[in-house]
Amino acid sequence: MVLRELGNQKGTKNMQVLGLKDKRQITMVVSSNVAMDLLPPQIVFIGSITFKSFPPNNQGKKIYIKNGWDLTFSENHWSSLETTKKFVTNIFFPYMKSYIQILGLDKKQKVVWIID
Repeated sequence: MVLRELGNQKGTKNMQVLGLKDKRQITMVVSSNVAMDLLPPQIVFIGSITFKSFPPNNQGKKIYIKNGWDLTFSENHWSSLETTKKFVTNIFFPYMKSYIQILGLDKKQKVVWIID
Protein backbone atom coordinates (compact mmCIF):
# COMPACT_ATOMS: atom_id res chain seq x y z
CA MET A 1 0.00 0.00 0.00
CA VAL A 2 1.34 3.42 -0.95
CA LEU A 3 -0.04 6.76 0.21
CA ARG A 4 0.23 9.79 -2.07
CA GLU A 5 -0.89 13.37 -1.42
CA LEU A 6 -3.69 14.64 -3.62
CA GLY A 7 -2.84 17.94 -5.23
CA ASN A 8 0.36 19.89 -5.05
CA GLN A 9 -0.62 22.26 -2.26
CA LYS A 10 1.53 22.29 0.83
CA GLY A 11 -0.33 20.97 3.88
CA THR A 12 -2.78 18.84 1.90
CA LYS A 13 -4.55 16.41 4.22
CA ASN A 14 -6.26 14.27 1.61
CA MET A 15 -4.38 11.10 0.73
CA GLN A 16 -4.89 8.66 -2.09
CA VAL A 17 -4.19 4.97 -1.57
CA LEU A 18 -2.42 3.36 -4.50
CA GLY A 19 -2.30 -0.37 -5.15
CA LEU A 20 -5.01 -1.32 -2.67
CA LYS A 21 -7.83 -3.12 -4.45
CA ASP A 22 -9.26 -4.89 -1.40
CA LYS A 23 -11.36 -2.25 0.36
CA ARG A 24 -12.81 -4.24 3.26
CA GLN A 25 -14.06 -2.11 6.12
CA ILE A 26 -13.41 -3.02 9.75
CA THR A 27 -13.91 -1.60 13.21
CA MET A 28 -10.99 -1.80 15.63
CA VAL A 29 -11.71 -1.60 19.36
CA VAL A 30 -8.64 -0.39 21.25
CA SER A 31 -8.28 -0.04 25.00
CA SER A 32 -5.71 0.66 27.68
CA ASN A 33 -5.42 0.76 31.43
CA VAL A 34 -4.58 3.80 33.56
CA ALA A 35 -0.88 2.86 33.34
CA MET A 36 -1.23 3.25 29.54
CA ASP A 37 -0.66 -0.45 28.82
CA LEU A 38 -2.48 -1.37 25.62
CA LEU A 39 -4.73 -4.40 25.71
CA PRO A 40 -4.96 -6.60 22.61
CA PRO A 41 -7.47 -5.08 20.18
CA GLN A 42 -10.73 -6.45 18.91
CA ILE A 43 -11.26 -6.24 15.16
CA VAL A 44 -14.81 -6.49 13.83
CA PHE A 45 -15.09 -7.68 10.23
CA ILE A 46 -18.19 -7.69 8.07
CA GLY A 47 -19.76 -11.06 7.42
CA SER A 48 -20.90 -14.22 9.05
CA ILE A 49 -19.14 -15.75 12.03
CA THR A 50 -16.53 -17.58 9.98
CA PHE A 51 -13.03 -16.84 8.84
CA LYS A 52 -14.29 -16.79 5.23
CA SER A 53 -14.60 -13.01 5.64
CA PHE A 54 -10.80 -12.67 5.79
CA PRO A 55 -8.81 -11.96 2.66
CA PRO A 56 -7.77 -15.24 1.02
CA ASN A 57 -4.59 -16.93 2.28
CA ASN A 58 -4.33 -14.48 5.19
CA GLN A 59 -1.49 -15.82 7.32
CA GLY A 60 -1.72 -12.76 9.57
CA LYS A 61 -4.87 -14.00 11.30
CA LYS A 62 -2.87 -16.81 12.95
CA ILE A 63 -0.38 -14.29 14.33
CA TYR A 64 -3.14 -11.97 15.56
CA ILE A 65 -4.99 -14.76 17.36
CA LYS A 66 -1.73 -16.05 18.87
CA ASN A 67 -1.09 -12.57 20.29
CA GLY A 68 -4.50 -12.33 21.94
CA TRP A 69 -6.36 -10.23 19.38
CA ASP A 70 -10.10 -10.87 19.22
CA LEU A 71 -11.16 -11.26 15.59
CA THR A 72 -14.92 -11.22 15.32
CA PHE A 73 -17.69 -10.49 12.84
CA SER A 74 -20.93 -8.55 12.53
CA GLU A 75 -23.47 -7.92 9.76
CA ASN A 76 -22.07 -4.46 9.03
CA HIS A 77 -18.58 -4.50 10.65
CA TRP A 78 -19.78 -2.21 13.47
CA SER A 79 -19.45 -2.83 17.18
CA SER A 80 -22.64 -4.11 18.76
CA LEU A 81 -23.84 -5.53 22.06
CA GLU A 82 -22.74 -8.99 20.88
CA THR A 83 -19.25 -7.89 19.84
CA THR A 84 -18.88 -5.97 23.12
CA LYS A 85 -19.78 -9.12 25.06
CA LYS A 86 -17.09 -10.97 23.13
CA PHE A 87 -14.60 -8.19 23.91
CA VAL A 88 -15.34 -8.47 27.62
CA THR A 89 -15.09 -12.28 27.57
CA ASN A 90 -12.06 -12.61 25.30
CA ILE A 91 -9.99 -9.50 26.13
CA PHE A 92 -11.13 -7.52 29.17
CA PHE A 93 -11.77 -10.27 31.76
CA PRO A 94 -8.59 -12.26 31.03
CA TYR A 95 -6.50 -9.08 31.10
CA MET A 96 -8.16 -7.84 34.30
CA LYS A 97 -7.61 -11.18 36.06
CA SER A 98 -3.95 -11.38 35.07
CA TYR A 99 -3.30 -7.75 36.04
CA ILE A 100 -4.91 -8.25 39.47
CA GLN A 101 -2.72 -11.34 39.95
CA ILE A 102 0.44 -9.48 38.85
CA LEU A 103 -0.29 -6.71 41.35
CA GLY A 104 -0.97 -9.26 44.10
CA LEU A 105 -4.47 -7.92 44.75
CA ASP A 106 -7.46 -9.79 46.14
CA LYS A 107 -9.27 -11.84 43.47
CA LYS A 108 -12.45 -9.89 44.30
CA GLN A 109 -10.76 -6.56 43.54
CA LYS A 110 -13.21 -4.00 42.10
CA VAL A 111 -12.42 -2.53 38.70
CA VAL A 112 -13.72 0.63 37.01
CA TRP A 113 -14.31 0.28 33.28
CA ILE A 114 -14.72 3.57 31.42
CA ILE A 115 -16.20 3.25 27.95
CA ASP A 116 -16.07 6.19 25.57
